[in-house]
This record gives sequence, C-alpha cells and structure tokens, in this order.
Amino acid sequence: MEASVNDMKAPNQHAERVLLMLDLAAENQFDPEQILELRPGSPSTKVFSATDFGGVRTGRGWSRDYTRNHSAAVEAMVSAARPYIGRHTELLVSGMASLGSYAELGLRVSSWHDDVTLVNQRKDRQWDFCSIGGVQDREPYFDQIHFPRRSAKESGRVAVVVSSGYAVEPELIEKFFEQQGETLLSTVTLRAVPPAGSTRKDVTVHNTPGLARSLCAEIEKVKLMYPGQRGLAVFVVGPAQLAFLVGRAINPNVYTSVWFPHKHGDGYVAGSKVPWEDKVRVRMLLSAPEDLSPMDLEQEQMLAVEVLDRPLSRDSFDLAVEHAATFNQFFEMLMYERPQIVHFSGHGNENLLAFTKEDGSKADLVPAEAMRRALGSAKDPVNPPRLVVLNACLTEKQAEAMTEHVEFAIGMRPKIKDARAIAFTRRFYDALASGRSLQNAFDQARDYLSKWGAKADDTPKLFCRPGCDPNRVRFFEAK
Repeated sequence: MEASVNDMKAPNQHAERVLLMLDLAAENQFDPEQILELRPGSPSTKVFSATDFGGVRTGRGWSRDYTRNHSAAVEAMVSAARPYIGRHTELLVSGMASLGSYAELGLRVSSWHDDVTLVNQRKDRQWDFCSIGGVQDREPYFDQIHFPRRSAKESGRVAVVVSSGYAVEPELIEKFFEQQGETLLSTVTLRAVPPAGSTRKDVTVHNTPGLARSLCAEIEKVKLMYPGQRGLAVFVVGPAQLAFLVGRAINPNVYTSVWFPHKHGDGYVAGSKVPWEDKVRVRMLLSAPEDLSPMDLEQEQMLAVEVLDRPLSRDSFDLAVEHAATFNQFFEMLMYERPQIVHFSGHGNENLLAFTKEDGSKADLVPAEAMRRALGSAKDPVNPPRLVVLNACLTEKQAEAMTEHVEFAIGMRPKIKDARAIAFTRRFYDALASGRSLQNAFDQARDYLSKWGAKADDTPKLFCRPGCDPNRVRFFEAK
C-alpha cells in the first residue's frame, strides 16, 4: 500500500485500486491497512486521506467552525486521486465523517466512475463492502416518492429529503431556508419505510446497486419538474453510504449549487456547499453621460464601498464597479459574472435608462423593453440575479417588469435627487451587510428618506415575484 502524500506527481499508469479515506472524525478511526487486508486480492493501491489534505479531525466529523475546512480537504483529496483512477480502477470509500462530507465526496466523484465500493463497519464490528455495480435488487429501496407540482415560472432552491426511515418535519426545512435567506421552491421526498421493529432500512450489499440507480433517476427528474430551480438543498437522513450515493447521483453540471444541511440539535444548520460561495457578488453600473445633467455618482460608490468594507461584511461581499457603464457591459456582466445583486445608478424614466456610449461620452438611451429582454436572455439560467436596484428617476414601472426574470427589483417613483439616492444606497447596503432581511434593509433605507420630508408616495418601491418573500431573504448571515 502506498500513501498519497508520498508521491503527488502525475502517475505513469492508473492504480488498480484507490482508497479514499474520510478520516475527519476524532473518534473510532478506521485503519486503511485493516480495510485492505479484508478485501480479496492484492493489487497496487493508492490511499488518499482527507487529513493529508488539511482536514482537521472534529467530534463526530462535524464542527460549525471547520465546515469549510472539511469541504476544502474533500475537494483537494478527490483532485489528487483523480489522475490515478482509470476505467478498471476499483475505488473504495471508507472512514468516519459527517453526512455532508460523505455527500460532498459522492458529488465530487459523481458518476464518472462506476466501480465504487462503500466500506462500512457495522455495530456488530462486521464489515460491509457495498458495491455500486452488480445485480440490482428487485425490491425498490424507496417506498414513498413525492414531487409536488409547481409553476414552471417560479424560481428558488429545491429541498430534497432522502431518508432511510425518519421523516423530516416541513417546519424544520422552512426554518432552515428562512435562516439562509433562500426561497424554498418545493420539497421532494424520497423515503424508505423501515421493516417492522426497526427505525431505518439499511443500505446493504444487495440493495446498493438498485439504490444507486434509483437515486440517479429521481434526482434527474428534479430539473424537469422544476425548471426554475437554481440549486438543491439535500437533507440526508440515514447512514453514510446513503449520503455518498445521494451526492453521487447529483450532476454538478446540471445542479450548479448544492447544499447539504447538517442536523444540529432540534434543527438544521448550514453544512457542506458545492461550490462554496464565500461572497455575494454585487455589481454597480454607474452612468453619467456628458450630454446629460451631472450626477454625483462617485460619492454613491464611495459610500457603498465604505459600508461593504466594514469588518462584519468585507469577507462576504464581492463588489465591482463599472464607471461610464455601457449596455454591452451590462449584458456581458450578466453572462459571465453571475451577480446576485445588480445596481444601476444614473438617469432614467419610465421608458428608458441612460447608459454611456462605447466612446465614453454621450448617452446611449436604452428602452425599458430592451433591458427586460436582456435580463431574460443573458442571465445565467441556474443562478440569475436575485435583486436589481434601479437608482434612477421614475423607474418604478421598469423595476416591476423586471420581476418576470428576477425575484426582487427596486425602482424609484419620483425624480429623486442625488442626496436622496446616495442616502438610500448607503442605508440599504448597510442594513444588508449587517445580516438584515431584504425587506428590513429596504424599509430602513426608505424610512431614512423621511429626513428630507419624503412622503410614502415619493419613496422607492420594492417589487417581488409572486411566491418570493423578502422577509425571508438574507444575502448573508451576520457574523
């Protein structure tokens, strides 16, 4: 047996066997040597352990403070092991870690390799070697499969409950989504009914092949049933083998954002995420063409940067600013940068926004319909912007129309003065950065305008797509 840390160079040939060890739990560590001795044959073996790639052992393999550490270790381990795995390589998976780490390992391995064996020690100290390949059990593993119907136009994240027995209370899922500031599009349930006298249906040598195939088929249905989904939140209730198989069934090219919440106490908290999104991407488009009345956009930018650079938020926001922004920059930003928040500041009215021409001088008056169409065609279909802010005069109707393609949009009702526009921007992002909900941040910014005697009919307005609740949306959790 060879340890992975001894030779990190690209291999000259694939290994006959690769063992991935999720050794992230401080207690009851499995011995790789013992596992290999129990497996028939003696092919050349490469062993990769998560702790060799920076993973820190924690109690029961999970700690809120080390979730990111474990995720990074799993990713690095799979990346290092991949060159050694060929068509005929046997891949063994074992160890002790959280269900989220097992699910993430399964997702990163995905279905690019079929010869996978899950190695687990039962409570009676006997070992199970459950291979994905093999003869499929005639009896289906899941007894309850439920896909609630939703409008094809609705968007949000889909919760997928995969359980070997216990049900997950809907209230716990709703509470988790609320804490994460995410919209719950629907909850899919894949649940086994345990045999009499048991609390769960085991994952065994006999049912593993069929279970693996069933999970792939059912997870594939999610994208068809919910075309507006922008990711999954997968709640796994069961053994580590089930968690790995769930992760393996998820195609990362289809579901580009996947969460694996962790059961903690009486509820769920954030666990592994693929990819790990550290920052909320905010893109500010500033446009003050020379042939229109001057605007103090530099001050607005400076205040936004100041607010988002405070200690509580500087590690959570990715802010980029385009000066003399063109319509083409808006289009390319939607396609390539996938911002969660798009903020436009400049001139506008009910029918247009004033971008800047490519030569950087005169105004390029873009019709509202062109903006709406661009937002619909250029946005990323899986991760579109969640919020558009139009900090320009008389943009209320434009903002309302944009909710066809985004969940939330803010538009200005009156001809708003620079001082008010700047004040609104500062208060709004200040509240978001402190972890407040979108609705609360908007209310604070709007109410602050009363300093200038602004009435309710003369203040900005927040528009929401049907089914999207701004009280439940937080762009990040305050530290």
